[in-house]
Amino acid sequence: MMTKQEQAVRKRFQRAIGRHRRARTAASWFSLGTILAEAYGVSHELGHELCEGVGDPITCWRHCVRLEPEHAEAWHRLGQAYFELDDRTKAVRALTRAVKLDPHVPSAWNSLGILTLPAPEEDAPARLRRAEGFLRRAIEEDRRGKKLGWEPFAWLAEAAERRRHDPDALAWYSEANKRGDRYAAARKQVIENHGARRRGAPRPSNAK
Repeated sequence: MMTKQEQAVRKRFQRAIGRHRRARTAASWFSLGTILAEAYGVSHELGHELCEGVGDPITCWRHCVRLEPEHAEAWHRLGQAYFELDDRTKAVRALTRAVKLDPHVPSAWNSLGILTLPAPEEDAPARLRRAEGFLRRAIEEDRRGKKLGWEPFAWLAEAAERRRHDPDALAWYSEANKRGDRYAAARKQVIENHGARRRGAPRPSNAK
């Protein structure tokens, strides 16, 4: 038996697919992609069922930007979808396009920062500075921290650690800790006790 949420998503999809069949536009592709992404969020089975004959959310958003290359939100959603799939090249390409069209989306800058950050063993100071610039821009676009919370602060702290700059790392971990990142306090203590050290692997974006 379907839940009320499943019924609501299915109903919205049926309305959207009806409009889409009458006129396949950038707007109709974008709407279908958005509803299908929501369907997958409800259950994989529902998303898979509704995708038949239409394509997955990425396919829909790709159709959208082909018809309307200036559709910033579609580029943003494409970038985040590729980011979640760990397709770094396509994610960076889509998110770069997204921020050019609409530079006021903090999550796009945050994801670009994470994607650009070199691996701990890499010696790539230019990429590191670029990643820090993206993360600072994410904070600038989310001044109250309501959308990103502690995440960009924690990544900036990690970038500072890779630069071996204790004061910056301590400052950013302090900010992350104020915003609820429990991990930040432990890292801050390690730096205070032992100095900045490189970790063996990059911090996952959903770490708590």
